[in-house]
Amino acid sequence: KAVEYLFGVKGVKVYKVIKYEDYEKVYINVNNTRYYFNDSSNMYFSGDILYIEGNIKQIPKAHYEHGFNYYDYMMYQDVVGKLEVLYIEKVDHTFGINIFHEKLSTYIRSNFKHKNASIIEALIIGEKHNLDSDINKQIKLVGISHLFVISGLHIELINKALDRFLSLLKVPN
Repeated sequence: KAVEYLFGVKGVKVYKVIKYEDYEKVYINVNNTRYYFNDSSNMYFSGDILYIEGNIKQIPKAHYEHGFNYYDYMMYQDVVGKLEVLYIEKVDHTFGINIFHEKLSTYIRSNFKHKNASIIEALIIGEKHNLDSDINKQIKLVGISHLFVISGLHIELINKALDRFLSLLKVPN
């Protein structure tokens, strides 16, 4: 079945938002199942509680043998489908562990020029998706790409450690 329908689900929690230059990819939990949708309003953060109406589309499998398989990539992240939003409303906001990451990313983007912001984001929080391809090639050529991986890894480890610590304290999501 190619399309499922999702009508009026309340209490959908945003667990991660990845900001790109002209849109953001918003990852959500619906009854312990993960989906994503693209949005250009730039108004969602981890911990937001949403009311959503829309269609769920399956993620397409690879078209070419040995090519990039987006389906496998998303399944590795436990994301099972893409949401085509028909109506969305922000209902509430709770704590989301990725909020620190997102707020820092937003701060960097709003206070630095795009080229500098993408480098700073890559170094501090490990977000490399906005790096220019020329800069990316130069980083690999010079041999300092490990700096970008290590920085992102450290932030992610801190993020996970904080998540575990708060869960041990029984702090609700």
